[in-house]
Amino acid sequence: MGADVTGGSDTGSEATNCDYGEGPGGLTYSVQLDDPVAQLLTEADRPDTGEVYCITASQGGSPPVVMVPGLGLSHYIYLTTPDRRDGWASLFAAAGMTAHVLNPRRNILPADDPSPPDTASIWLEDDFWDRWGFGPQPPDPYPDVRFPVAEMEDFTAHLPYYGPGPGGTGVSQSEVDELTELLEQVGPAVLVAHSAAGPASFQVALDRPELVAAMVVLEPTGCPEEAAAVPDVPFLAVYGDYIASRGQSGRMAACQATADLAQAAGQPSDLFSYPAMDIFGNTHLLMQDDNNDEIAADVIAWLESSL
Repeated sequence: MGADVTGGSDTGSEATNCDYGEGPGGLTYSVQLDDPVAQLLTEADRPDTGEVYCITASQGGSPPVVMVPGLGLSHYIYLTTPDRRDGWASLFAAAGMTAHVLNPRRNILPADDPSPPDTASIWLEDDFWDRWGFGPQPPDPYPDVRFPVAEMEDFTAHLPYYGPGPGGTGVSQSEVDELTELLEQVGPAVLVAHSAAGPASFQVALDRPELVAAMVVLEPTGCPEEAAAVPDVPFLAVYGDYIASRGQSGRMAACQATADLAQAAGQPSDLFSYPAMDIFGNTHLLMQDDNNDEIAADVIAWLESSL
């Protein structure tokens, strides 16, 4: 923990596929992550800017992938799991897709506030336990829950400090600009957006479709239901379990509408509902659940057939 992986603009060489340099908009780019767990930064080590972490593909030929966490979450959700299995960034890189993981600027602790209050994170267990499908109430998990709830302390320890910004449904121009900057450096790329990363991601894909090879959204907010607002790119939505009890049925219906509109416009599109596939217990954090490798394989197979 605490390794210095954000040393200026030294981001490797062409051989690493992580050589995009320092961005003009202020993003701090990491060197190649050889050990994502060991190189996760502590809060005290983090600069007052958005960050990008890179894991190089083991083979070439596929587009890169840009991964964006949801509200009050960070790069941690893609780099590892609470029980220390491979995260999605490593799994996608092993499948030939160099992974660029964004830790948005909204998550960064301002340099002039080194001692934030304990409540600096936007989330408490009482807030997210049932909302994200871990169980009916903390600390009681669903019998089939796939999130490693036994390691909840590790997960909550990595919840980032959170700065002022829009809630789960608004579009922040600063977040649009930040994501556009990254895609201009590494795209066209597959854009993977979780939860409240949806609105900014949809806006970027709508405005700059040439930068987005495909969109994969994980239980997002902001799925458009009008044809004019649907980006002209391949589209996949992915959903876990307990959607109705979590109050997510409307969001899932909106994503189905997006998929239908994309299909009507001639783009490959789909919605994966894992309970409909007889796979139960997945949570809002599908990329960290105990079958995260199987879900990643499903998404990668869909991309291979759609691009």
